[in-house]
Amino acid sequence: MIIETKSRQVESYLRNEIRRGHWAPGDRISPERVILERLRVSRATFREALTRLAGEGLIERKQGAGTFVSRNIDNTTVGIVAKMELLASPNGYYFKMLVEEGNRCISQADYHPKLLIWDGNNGSVFKNTGPVSEWGESNGMAGILSTCWIDQLYEERLTSAGIHLVSVVPVEASGNCVVLDYPYMIRKARELLKSHGYDDFAIMYLGENSGEENDSETEFGRKFNQKISRATMQALDGNKDRAIRVPSIQGYEETCEKFKRLWFSEHRPQAVLFTDDVVCEMALRVIQELGISVPDELGIVTLSNVGRNFHFPVPLTCLELDPKEVMTTAWRMLEKLINNGQNGEKVVYIRPKVREGKSL
Repeated sequence: MIIETKSRQVESYLRNEIRRGHWAPGDRISPERVILERLRVSRATFREALTRLAGEGLIERKQGAGTFVSRNIDNTTVGIVAKMELLASPNGYYFKMLVEEGNRCISQADYHPKLLIWDGNNGSVFKNTGPVSEWGESNGMAGILSTCWIDQLYEERLTSAGIHLVSVVPVEASGNCVVLDYPYMIRKARELLKSHGYDDFAIMYLGENSGEENDSETEFGRKFNQKISRATMQALDGNKDRAIRVPSIQGYEETCEKFKRLWFSEHRPQAVLFTDDVVCEMALRVIQELGISVPDELGIVTLSNVGRNFHFPVPLTCLELDPKEVMTTAWRMLEKLINNGQNGEKVVYIRPKVREGKSL
């Protein structure tokens, strides 16, 4: 965690005042004596902060005239972070929907959205290829909406640069975030299954992916996997035989094989809960291939997203996450930070809603 020095605190104060429009481009900032009295800092501390802001191009210091906000500052740009790996994944449609909804929210509020691509497989690549100066420190970016987890060190660098950040994540992060409540989804699905008479059901869920990742991203993924595993075992009353882990949404063959083993086992379940819609889609191909009758022979409930079409003859009962709700919530949080410098709720959980089909 970054502990701000006095000069950094002065820098943050001035930067936030400029960001929220207290001083417009070309305006002279308040006289030195006024700010010194207000912040109770020394002249040396104040001038140290001014030197850094001038180095960024945020202010201009004119001998004998005072300090002015640079005329080329644009406080109306808001970045949307999207990870290239996720956009190109089988779940890419969902992240594209998040980007589209983010664009809509930002544009409707009379800000200018700017797509920022995280082009790498881990946080270290992101940090090396996307320095803060390129992402807003020098061009007056008002804030950033992220559709994925961002390394805490980079998050702190954005904070110290006065750039507000709100992330959409599957598990609570260190900063302001909108959390997709997967454990609630599993609990709600269990209620649905029980209410339809399915006492014996299995859960197919995503576990850890293989491959090299940086330590912080691995730790973040580990927290998410632990939450999913814990919620899964609670829903199954500790029955490990009914917990089917799929290591990656890329593993089509392994997903199919695991489902077949489950189906042809001596004690096949009455129903299956899929905690990922891509895993569900893979399994549906096997279900059709084997001629399994849904819901007569097998009940199905899956996590999905609003508008998802499974191309399956039976409409599925889904627990849906709405990208519009997700990004609208994230934008409202960020807008409060931009306008007020603070937000009432640091963490907001989004719970999926039930869409009844005919698969139970």
